[in-house]
Amino acid sequence: MTAFAISHDFNDAVRAVLIRLPSGAIGLAFALRYYLHRTREDPAWGWAMVNLSAGGPIFGEETARYAMSGVEVGIINEHFSAPNASVGFDLVMGTSLAAMITLLNSERQSDYPEQIVAQIYRGLRVSDTLIEKCIRPSLPDPFVFLKEHGLELGHDLTETEPFIAYPHRK
Repeated sequence: MTAFAISHDFNDAVRAVLIRLPSGAIGLAFALRYYLHRTREDPAWGWAMVNLSAGGPIFGEETARYAMSGVEVGIINEHFSAPNASVGFDLVMGTSLAAMITLLNSERQSDYPEQIVAQIYRGLRVSDTLIEKCIRPSLPDPFVFLKEHGLELGHDLTETEPFIAYPHRK
């Protein structure tokens, strides 16, 4: 099975939620939290993501592309402080991959994904106030979200109403 096949439907469902969030720190934090929580809930999926990361882009090309975009937007919006997007990307993705392996190998607190995101963001010099906005809201189940909003995978999900009301995107 390819990296694309392993993560594509999940990525699409998550993006249906993420496009309703501000770009940059909040959107990327939700994506990281989704990946880490999914790893705990579905260890087979988590191991598949870890294993596919060994020989190519972390979590596959599609996810890596979206993560790099999130880091770039975070730097442009001045949410993140990093010498360049590659350094920010490696901090975000490398730490997330290590956290996934930790979750797969041992029990951790239920808020471990939020602890990891908060620590990554401290490394990127994100303000404590913004970190709280990134880790406190509950994550809607992305597949339930699609169903409740009459959306289907494979369709253009960008034409729907915003899900969470945050200040406008920068």
